[in-house]
Amino acid sequence: MVLEKTVDEVANTKECCTIEGEANECCNSDSCPKRGFSTFLWESRSKFIFKLDWWVLSYICLTEFIKYLDEANIKNAYVSGMETHFHMKDNEYNLLTTWWTIGYIVGHLPTTFLVTRSRIRYWLPAFQFLWGSLVMSMAGAKNINTLYAIRFFIGLLQAPAFAGSMLLFADWYTPSELAKRSLIYEASSPAAKMFSGYIQAGLYKGMNGRNGLESWQWLFIFDGVIGLPLAIYGYFALPDTPSQTKAFWITPEEKQFAIERMEKINRKPYTGELNFALVKRVAKSPYTYLFTLIYTCHFIAARLPEFFNLYLKSTGRYTVYQLNTIPTIGNAIEFVTNLLVAWLSDYYGHRWIFISFCSFMAVVGSIILVIWPAHNIHAMYAGWLLMFIEHSGAPIVVVWLNELLGHDGERKVLTLVVGEIIAYVFRAWVPLLLYPSGNAPYYGVGYPISLALFALEGFTAFAMYMYSKYEIKRRAPEDCYCGQVPSDASVGSKESDVHEAEEEISTISV
Repeated sequence: MVLEKTVDEVANTKECCTIEGEANECCNSDSCPKRGFSTFLWESRSKFIFKLDWWVLSYICLTEFIKYLDEANIKNAYVSGMETHFHMKDNEYNLLTTWWTIGYIVGHLPTTFLVTRSRIRYWLPAFQFLWGSLVMSMAGAKNINTLYAIRFFIGLLQAPAFAGSMLLFADWYTPSELAKRSLIYEASSPAAKMFSGYIQAGLYKGMNGRNGLESWQWLFIFDGVIGLPLAIYGYFALPDTPSQTKAFWITPEEKQFAIERMEKINRKPYTGELNFALVKRVAKSPYTYLFTLIYTCHFIAARLPEFFNLYLKSTGRYTVYQLNTIPTIGNAIEFVTNLLVAWLSDYYGHRWIFISFCSFMAVVGSIILVIWPAHNIHAMYAGWLLMFIEHSGAPIVVVWLNELLGHDGERKVLTLVVGEIIAYVFRAWVPLLLYPSGNAPYYGVGYPISLALFALEGFTAFAMYMYSKYEIKRRAPEDCYCGQVPSDASVGSKESDVHEAEEEISTISV
């Protein structure tokens, strides 16, 4: 016998819309189920969701981990010998990020549309393989100009990773599942930064000078060595979209079930269409400008915590080992906050509150740095560390956008791409003015402007919430969706799975 959840069972289930907890025309708020503690921790025990997490989530998180490992390696390498090796001065440290950003901007639109209009499972791993090769080559750079060129191409090859990952999440997960996975994905970033600090500290002690290479050069080799086999894993792990997947680990029944899950929440698949009508829809949508403003504020101001180790170095109090490990306290705070925000925003169905809260914490930290109580080391630590919390708000904005525009796949992807490109355009040059390396660690202009940007980010999130309430009420019933899909029964399970399936659905068709 085979257990199978029927389409009628899905259609007859009434649940709440998860767009900021607002019930719309499609939803009956009185019939919303009470969510228990086990649901709060993890909403599904389905074998199908477990397989998605095992293959898709694992690959996306690992690629995010090594990409942020590379980003963290730059700053840890800088305080561990790279500055001296290349005789870096003035803004040359910031220019490493600027050249990466330029490459990211140049490659974003063409590579994103290449990946999303063809087969993600082939293109994302291919870019990953080339990326890993270039990261390793940084260890052999002979001068700073060579390093700039390599950083440019690393940024270009990394360009489709974020949009491709978010598209995979949106194609396979429902709103009640989305924020947790997206924030676990983003939690890979602070985990990588922590890992980088301890790797560099260990390499400085054990590998510095080995085979004629300094410890910071070994750091880039280590990152590339991880990235190359991960690219091969991606060819097997990534499933493309539900309608086109040929992944070996998805059965035909599960493929059909995945399609029905997306239809239930009116999540339209992305077709890769790009025409004037789509551009016009994006240009006329307030979501485009609100999302772009939030993201731009984040990308400019969120650079500030990256200079924490430069502040520590300026005090003259710490060893190279400590310069690499102390900033990991901030990364640990960011990691924990990421997970808390993910679970709480999914559980309560609100997004803007958590975005604004994270921004407010950064406002408090910025105020401390504007005052600059240099004599009070504990206050200075508090100022720097509070700003790490803000990093947890930006991923929620992307999750939120996926929910708000889930009924229009093309508009959703183009809005995300436009927002990211504009944000990175500003990130390429504004930090050079706000945080010049020669002025480290005190940025007399950068701190107050960052304060204003953090505050603007929080207020814009509230404005986006107010507009979303208006939009939900205005939207035609056929475009609405009840955001939480029922817990998924195992699809194509054998009779031995009866008890597991009975816990997930109330009626089972045998």
